[in-house]
Amino acid sequence: SYNDQMAEINIGISDSSFDVIHEDLKNKCSFPNKLLESRNDSTLWWLDNDKNTDYSDKQVNAHGTHVAGIIGAEHDNEKGISGISKKCYLKLAPQYVNEGANDFLWWDSSIYANLSYLVDAGCKVINYSQGKANWTEAGYSDDFIRREGNLAAISITKLIESGKNDFIVVQSAGNGNNNGVALD
Repeated sequence: SYNDQMAEINIGISDSSFDVIHEDLKNKCSFPNKLLESRNDSTLWWLDNDKNTDYSDKQVNAHGTHVAGIIGAEHDNEKGISGISKKCYLKLAPQYVNEGANDFLWWDSSIYANLSYLVDAGCKVINYSQGKANWTEAGYSDDFIRREGNLAAISITKLIESGKNDFIVVQSAGNGNNNGVALD
């Protein structure tokens, strides 16, 4: 009943790649630029959750598509699900593919560049369905984790200082440590 009261909004999603021809998403998605569109057939290393999946065949587009559907899948098409926001347009920003788990500089650069691309594309809400809380459990130092937080703060500060301050960045639920605590 609240959908008639809602204005249209651009929502940005920085995630793995996306199935943009999925029946629930095909009319709602675009990429802010050609670079991001060219990344869309890739899969991030962490998508192979069970470490047995041939993710090049079975996991391509899995997580990004899943998140995009929760946010903005078509309503009333009698297929799949209906997303949270009926009047949204999704701007998609696939992240850079890592060659290995220690290749965080390229991954982080991708994350912060995606933030700028999505804000420049007019996104008012930007979803990052990721977390780094498990890094403590994986043995990364507090200094390393603090550096990650500082990079995020610098990225957002630069956008705000340039006059782009009408956006919010959200982290999806469930991206915390084993106790469900978001430590990012």
